[in-house]
Amino acid sequence: MTTVWPAPDPITIAGTALGPEAVVGGRCRVHGVDLARALAFAGMLVAHFMARHTDHPVPDAVRAFVDGRAMPLFVLLSGVSITLLAGHARHPDRALLVRAAVFLPLGLALQEWAVQIAIILQYYALFSLVAVGLRRLGDRALLAGAVLVAGAAGVTAQELAPRWPSYPGWQGGDGIRPPWGLLANLTVNGYYPLLPALAFVLVGMWLGRRNLDDARLAARLALVGVVLGLVGYVGGRAAGDRLGLDGVTTGADGLPALRAEWVGPVLATMGPDATLADVDDVLRDDPAARRAQLEVMVRYARERQPGFHLVRLLDAHGHSQMPAWVAGSTGTACAALGGCVLLARRFRRTAAPLVALGQCSLTVYVVQAVVIRWTPSLDETTMGRQALITGAMLAGCTAFSWAWRRWFRRGPLEGLLHLLARP
Repeated sequence: MTTVWPAPDPITIAGTALGPEAVVGGRCRVHGVDLARALAFAGMLVAHFMARHTDHPVPDAVRAFVDGRAMPLFVLLSGVSITLLAGHARHPDRALLVRAAVFLPLGLALQEWAVQIAIILQYYALFSLVAVGLRRLGDRALLAGAVLVAGAAGVTAQELAPRWPSYPGWQGGDGIRPPWGLLANLTVNGYYPLLPALAFVLVGMWLGRRNLDDARLAARLALVGVVLGLVGYVGGRAAGDRLGLDGVTTGADGLPALRAEWVGPVLATMGPDATLADVDDVLRDDPAARRAQLEVMVRYARERQPGFHLVRLLDAHGHSQMPAWVAGSTGTACAALGGCVLLARRFRRTAAPLVALGQCSLTVYVVQAVVIRWTPSLDETTMGRQALITGAMLAGCTAFSWAWRRWFRRGPLEGLLHLLARP
């Protein structure tokens, strides 16, 4: 699922990086960054607390849209925060190392607790660690690195991820002795691995060096983001569908049919006693409703088959780890950030509660990860109840953040991190 980077509070940076017009009293706050983080948190709640419902097209479309888009926005914003942190922290390397030391055990502990969702904090620990060196790169090196990481991830996800050991969980400490499974999970075969997530971090670090509070830059960022999103998602999916990327084609009778090379892997995912007749039943029993499930089965099987397939680089489905998805989700993240900057400038008072939510992102992320264990499982609740729970979580977290920030400079966990990072 998704998650958050606790932004420095206030989000500040030296005037030479943001531009003198953005600085007030030597410090400034880019409310649009906070608002974008709140938007990503809302999308994460939808992904965590709502399931796909093909019989409810509107909520199903919302759920489908946030899948694979909320996480890139969060991670891109973490890159922005790294740059902003480096611009005002007395000891930025120390601050990043402290975050890594806190996020790793916290993330692993939350993953053991909230087993029904994917926690990202342990991956943020690795992002913080590598950022100690990467923050010293020049602008061109950051963008070139993002492109190289996206391309490399398309190879590692196919060649290394299926072969490298998986992380089985804590298991009383046995899960990290030896630590190779955890390292593989954090780098290549986890849900939010360093490859390709580092690409989002690098783009965010580059953006953090721009004057993000400038309306003209925000408008250009939104426009470029839309174009990049179309190239990644629409272009990738169109080319992938034409090449039969999802493993499913349409037969002469108009019904979905599996490409022959994927029949075996799909049978394997259906169980040891599955037959071709079982596959045929899946295809012919309400084809429109079953097609999405079948595509998921095909992708699940394909991702566990070692070997490089050039066509897979065009896979733009959420969390495919392929370059097409990285490009598309980077575009939507940039468009969201640019749009949020414009909205925050135009509706400063109206957006204040959501800005406060973004400023307490680490705290509310941990809260929702704890609370979700006590909510009904998605397969036991209706769409209406899921929407009610999601809305209640968003409203509660927003109200808490707004009230807290009226009295305190930082969120509870954000403040604790600040204290730990002080010399």
